[in-house]
Amino acid sequence: IGETVALCKRIEEAGADLLIVHGRTVRQGYSGKADWEAIKTIKDGIGIPVVGNGDIASVEQGKRLVEKGYCDSYMIGRAAMGNPMIYSGKEPADARERFSMLEEYISLSEKHGCDTLKGARMKAVNMLSGIRNAARIRDMVFRAESVEDILAVKDVL
Repeated sequence: IGETVALCKRIEEAGADLLIVHGRTVRQGYSGKADWEAIKTIKDGIGIPVVGNGDIASVEQGKRLVEKGYCDSYMIGRAAMGNPMIYSGKEPADARERFSMLEEYISLSEKHGCDTLKGARMKAVNMLSGIRNAARIRDMVFRAESVEDILAVKDVL
């Protein structure tokens, strides 16, 4: 961790206003647990705010990490991908509401010139997991050859 703190100090000296730190290594990928002690060590070793990320499943959990001094702020990643309502404190949306959010995501992606098919696949799998017919929907999404094919999953909701 010493080398990592030294790197973070160099980033700070180069003019960074804050640093976002994920608690897992590239090698770990999505396996293992985020190392919040490492994030705290980095926070304590530099003079700029540290935004912590990794395995945060709720706003309340993020707030607790800030209160306990592990980070100055937090980011929610995968949990927000599957439930964009996470920040509102509301329960996860039902299937139709989630699909409506997916349609809005696709519309915005097209408007801003993003890779719509790839993004729509990923977003659909994240947002529609855990609902009735999820396995069938996931299969349809992965077989989709167009955004229209992905939007056709609405028929099985």
